[in-house]
Amino acid sequence: MADAVGASEAGGTTDAVAATDAVAATGDLRLFGYDPVRVGMEVIPRSRAWRLRRTAVAAGAFLLVTPLAALVPPHAPWAAAGLMGAVVMGRRRWTERCSVGRFQAPCPRCGQTVSLAPGTRLRAPHPVSCDGCGHEPLLEVRLD
Repeated sequence: MADAVGASEAGGTTDAVAATDAVAATGDLRLFGYDPVRVGMEVIPRSRAWRLRRTAVAAGAFLLVTPLAALVPPHAPWAAAGLMGAVVMGRRRWTERCSVGRFQAPCPRCGQTVSLAPGTRLRAPHPVSCDGCGHEPLLEVRLD
């Protein structure tokens, strides 16, 4: 099994989070039919207060725009779309338990470096696109 430690020099996160908030994590980059690659990375745990604030901002933005959009005929679809947007975007922000601090590792298939932008919301497992072979290995993260 290949060993890789993720250390991107891409700078800070897209949010106003200090680099000291990032914690070390390990994981595996898996692609069916190939040996998994062990990776090290930094993740930014998101507090309940941070998630609540981001949820309120995302849902609030949609709820403020919905009445204006509902003035455009046909009225009902625009209103429904605005309400649906508030629910979907609010849920996405609420379920963001961790974000990427730094991540860079070799693809399990071709060995080309794959990375995630700082501030990316982590899903379980998280797909990572490889520009070299076009496959999407899955990143499974474990907090240390």
